[in-house]
Amino acid sequence: MADALAKVAAETGAGILLVEHKTAVLARIAQEVIVLERGAAALAGPAATVLADPRLTQLGVEPPAAVRLEREVRSSGIEWTAALAEAMG
Repeated sequence: MADALAKVAAETGAGILLVEHKTAVLARIAQEVIVLERGAAALAGPAATVLADPRLTQLGVEPPAAVRLEREVRSSGIEWTAALAEAMG
């Protein structure tokens, strides 16, 4: 479904408002993300920036797997390179 929405948006130039709790879906198709807390915007901005924001987990939202993996790799002392990011992406 998400890929179909992304295709429609790309082909028509239409904007799509998507309410989604699966951050992996948002990472794949959203350009901008707003995270709400009690009805107010707690985080907003480009999808990659918002979905990698450490405050996301404090808001009860699990970051996409790619973000969690990068954090684990970095915390283990391994350098996160562009090649690794590309291989995961």
